[in-house]
Amino acid sequence: MTEPAPDSTPTPHRSIREHARRTALGALVLAAGICLGLLVGFLLERHGSTGRVLRGVVLHHGSGERPLGGLDEAQLERTLAPFERAVTERVLRFTLSGRPFEAQARELGVSVDRQAHQRAALAAGRSGSWAAQTAWWLGRLFTSAPLTLEPQIDPERLRARVAEWEAEALSAPPPVPGVTFDGTLRATYPEPTQRADVERVLAALPDLLGEGAVPFEIPLLTELPPIPREEVEARLAQAQQLLAGPLRLEVEGTEHHLVLAPAVLGPAIATRIVLEPRPALQLILDPAPLDEAFARIRPEIEREPQRATFVVDAKNQVIVVPSAPGTRIDEEATLQELLEAATRPDRRGRIVLREERPELTTEEAEGLGIRHLVARFTTYHPCCQPRVKNIHFAASQVDGVVLRPGERFSLNEHLGPRTNEAGFLDAPTIVRGKMEPSPGGGISQFATTLFNAALDGGYEIVQRQPHTFYFSRYPEGHEATVSYPEPDLVFRNDTKSGLLIKTQYTSTYIRVLLYGDNEGRRVERKVSPRYDFVEPPIEYVPNEALDPEETKIKEPGQQGWTVTVTRLLEYPDGTTVDQTRRVVYRPRPEVVEVHPCNIPKGHKGHTGEECPQPEEESEELEESDAAEATPPGDA
Repeated sequence: MTEPAPDSTPTPHRSIREHARRTALGALVLAAGICLGLLVGFLLERHGSTGRVLRGVVLHHGSGERPLGGLDEAQLERTLAPFERAVTERVLRFTLSGRPFEAQARELGVSVDRQAHQRAALAAGRSGSWAAQTAWWLGRLFTSAPLTLEPQIDPERLRARVAEWEAEALSAPPPVPGVTFDGTLRATYPEPTQRADVERVLAALPDLLGEGAVPFEIPLLTELPPIPREEVEARLAQAQQLLAGPLRLEVEGTEHHLVLAPAVLGPAIATRIVLEPRPALQLILDPAPLDEAFARIRPEIEREPQRATFVVDAKNQVIVVPSAPGTRIDEEATLQELLEAATRPDRRGRIVLREERPELTTEEAEGLGIRHLVARFTTYHPCCQPRVKNIHFAASQVDGVVLRPGERFSLNEHLGPRTNEAGFLDAPTIVRGKMEPSPGGGISQFATTLFNAALDGGYEIVQRQPHTFYFSRYPEGHEATVSYPEPDLVFRNDTKSGLLIKTQYTSTYIRVLLYGDNEGRRVERKVSPRYDFVEPPIEYVPNEALDPEETKIKEPGQQGWTVTVTRLLEYPDGTTVDQTRRVVYRPRPEVVEVHPCNIPKGHKGHTGEECPQPEEESEELEESDAAEATPPGDA
């Protein structure tokens, strides 16, 4: 028996399910396509916006909006600049106590941080997760991302400008309460004052920056002085008591005393306002009007402090001469004693003395560890020239100088400008390559002596300059020239002990001795043979009185050359330091005096004139001519 074929006709329920399935699948595909399209759009726009502001970022300003999307950093800066100027150059108007004032916003401390706004514009939409950035991007399809120029305000500049307006618009502030003396005692009582409420201006300024703002009336604050009237009256009574009669000040344990009459005390009366712990008015004494009175007793009771010094015995042992404290009038405490003496029945007080610490105490001097002679050096000179007096003067100024560990010594700073008024004599000095007299000539010999002592002592040479020309009285390559303010000789005490500089001199030598402790450093010097010789140039000096064939050497010339100098510095731990430099000596010109006709072409003073014939030849010609003209028998 044959079975019937299956019924292929779709039922209504199956058709509905199939349609729903296809619809859902289509929606899913559509959604996926939309998402994919959005993602591709997001990525493409993000890639194309590298270094640029994202789409949708808009600048909000007073007159509308300005899209910023697509601008790079340079374009953004140019776009923001006029809006920034519009804010900072905006004219704001005010009234204070009925008087009008105006100023540009920038004059009131208003500024715009353009770079911060640039960073904010470029960063918009680029922070957070990728999902957050995508959501931001989608949001810009419907709305913009506003960027507002937020001005910054400098309160101090605003207060300064308002203070200027106060000075113009408000009456002068009342005098400060207090008590004064102008031949008689006078009291100034407190009065209320008015001032501008700057804080209200500061709070209102952001709104005032909006366009079309009307003039802002600056509110006034009324302030009562912190000092009540009763306080002034109490100080007036105290001042009257002070001037009720003479006051006597005594130095305890001595017969020294000082009597101050009311006429002397009156001009010193003053008051001051203190705010802590509570506002109060204090009666004080100004020391200046009393200086003359105290000057009479100072020589009797004051003593200068004596710093510790060093002496060196015959065995080069360093001995510390103890310091001594000084004595000074303690002005502040003594003036307070005067005020208190006025309240006592006997109207007596004391002159308060204080101890003044010396510049260098005995303990500090001993702690410097200046133990023995470290180095010394001597240079020589002819006797009795003006330069010798300068050398001796410089030596006396430097003698006894003490350098603490780490301290540097500058010869120029110590001696100061070389002037006749300062005690320096005129003596030959190298000026622009020429020897010319000037105050302080010869100081370079002292500088050279000091430099060599510091060099041999192993101390750090900070600055030194050799002479332009070679002088045989100095060690070749190891010498120093100075002038004011440059060049200078500077060295540093780079040890853990102090350094004492002592000087000795006679009419023919100068010696520098350094005492301290160089921690066992050893110094070796080296000087290379001379090289790079340069012949001296010739300088001609015209002298019409000279015979054309005659020559006078005014200054002999000297070759120039170069040497290499080295200081080998060896430390106790075996470490060595090689300090090498080149020293170049310029040739010293030979100065020759000649008749002007003999100055060669190209040299200063050349005239091009021909030299006259020698005088002897002229006389022979004259005698010959005369003989020929004389008739025979008449000779």
